[in-house]
Amino acid sequence: MGFGTQKYLGLDIGTEYLKAAELRVRGSRIQVDKVGIKTIGSRANEGNRVNDPAELAENVGHFWQEFGFGTRRVTVAIGGPPVFYRILPLPGLPEAELRRALQWELEDHFPFSAREAVFDLCPLELNNGLGRKQRYYLVVAVPRTFIDGYLTALNLVGLEPLAIEPEPLALLRSWEGLVKVSLLIILKSNYITIGIAARGRLFFARSLPWGFQKIIEGMLAEGVVVEKLTRECRNTLGYFQARTGNDTFTPEEIVVYNGGDGEAVKFILPGLRREFPLPVRIPPPPGGGLSWIPGIPEEKRHFLAVCIGSGLREVRKGGRY
Repeated sequence: MGFGTQKYLGLDIGTEYLKAAELRVRGSRIQVDKVGIKTIGSRANEGNRVNDPAELAENVGHFWQEFGFGTRRVTVAIGGPPVFYRILPLPGLPEAELRRALQWELEDHFPFSAREAVFDLCPLELNNGLGRKQRYYLVVAVPRTFIDGYLTALNLVGLEPLAIEPEPLALLRSWEGLVKVSLLIILKSNYITIGIAARGRLFFARSLPWGFQKIIEGMLAEGVVVEKLTRECRNTLGYFQARTGNDTFTPEEIVVYNGGDGEAVKFILPGLRREFPLPVRIPPPPGGGLSWIPGIPEEKRHFLAVCIGSGLREVRKGGRY
C-alpha cells in the first residue's frame, strides 16, 4: 500500500450471496479496487439468522482467499425482519443522555430489552412543530443474538468488523442525487424492506418476512404480490405520517433496489406503476466520486451497491467523501 493510501471494505452477507467491495482511497480519489460476488451453497445463515457461525466463517474465508482482498477490517450491512425500526418522540437532550434513558425504556417500544439488543438512534429533521424541547428520532434495534452470530463468524475467520449497520443506510450512502422524498423498496430473496428516505437520509423502514424467492417459485401470484406490496407500502407511509403528525411528508417517487434475481423486478415494477401515481425507477449504480476498475458491467455495479455504501461509511468518517 502506497504512502497516504487507505483501504476500506464493505461486506454484504446474504442468504444466497456473499458480496464485497474494497475501496482504495488516496487523497480525494476513491477507486473501487476489488469486488467479489459468490453464491452461498449452505444454510449457515438461512432464515434471517446465523444458524452455524463456524460454517459461515468457512464460507467467508474461502471467499476472501478467492478474491484476494487486501484488508481484514470490514463494515458489514445487515437487513431483514430481525432489524427493527421505530419513530420515537424524545426530549431535546444530548444523545448520550437519550441513550442512557432508552436503556430503561427500550422494551416499551421493541419486543426485547436493552440487555438483549444492540440499538442506535438518529434525529429526524421534520417540520413537526414540536419545538426544541422535543423532537423525533429514528431508533433502530437488533437482537444481540443476531449480531453475535455475525461477530462470531467474522472473528473465526480473522476479520475485524469496524461496524455493523442497517442495510438501507448503506444503500442510501452509495447513491448520489437521491434528494426527493422517496419510497424505497429493497428486494431480497427472503425479505422485502420498505423505507422512507429524503435528502439521502433514512427516515423509517420495516421489513416483510417474504421475498422474491416466493415470487419466482410461483408461490405468490403476480397480482397477489403487487396487492400485498402496495398495501404494505401504504401501511408503512401511514404509520410514518401518523407517528410524526406530518401528513405533508409524502413520496415524490418510488425507488426499487434489486438485491437478487432480476425476474422479481419484472413482476413488481409494472404493478407498482399501475397502483401508484408516482415515478417508479431503479436507481443508477454507485458512481459520483467513485472510479471503478475496468470491466465491471453496470448490472454488477448495481448489485454491489450495499457493500459499496458500507465501505464508504469509513471513508466519510475519515473526511474523504
